[in-house]
Amino acid sequence: MDMMDQATLTKDGASETRAVQPLTSSLSASLSALYTTHRPALVRMVTAITGDTDMAEDVCQDAFVSVLSGESDPACGDDPVRHLYHTARQLGEQALRGRREARQAPLSGCHVADDPAGRWTDPPQEAALLDDLPARWRIALVLQMHGFSRMETAFVLRCTADDVRVYLFSARRMLRAHSPVAARRGRPPLSRAR
Repeated sequence: MDMMDQATLTKDGASETRAVQPLTSSLSASLSALYTTHRPALVRMVTAITGDTDMAEDVCQDAFVSVLSGESDPACGDDPVRHLYHTARQLGEQALRGRREARQAPLSGCHVADDPAGRWTDPPQEAALLDDLPARWRIALVLQMHGFSRMETAFVLRCTADDVRVYLFSARRMLRAHSPVAARRGRPPLSRAR
């Protein structure tokens, strides 16, 4: 077995030389077995946390790198499997938080370019109607227009899918009541005399 010397500094500043073992084939084989044994279960666990298989694959790779680098959590002790699952769960939750924050990030970083041709006009009447809607109704309607399902919208709004259904129905009813566009499509506006 090959030994390499590595110089390190001690607390008092003196140099100390100690032998460092290179990665042996038995250690490499045990890490390979750890990877092949626990990878599918880790991917399933992180997919359940994040809801995204590709993100789960990336998180699992990061967890294995953390275990291989020797960064250990004192709560996990010397058990590499426990440390692997603990790290994967923590990284999965962190990735999920990052994805949520990215969805909720304001558009403050977006800058509107100056329009020298003067093409921008006042917003149409429909945009003003959207501004008059309560915030939850407007958000549910806009998310549906962007292709979100009721469950995804409920996740964003932190409510139930039934609440989202009510928000959408109420928003459409209010827009129909005030919109002359609905009358042109063959649907008369709702009368308030009911």
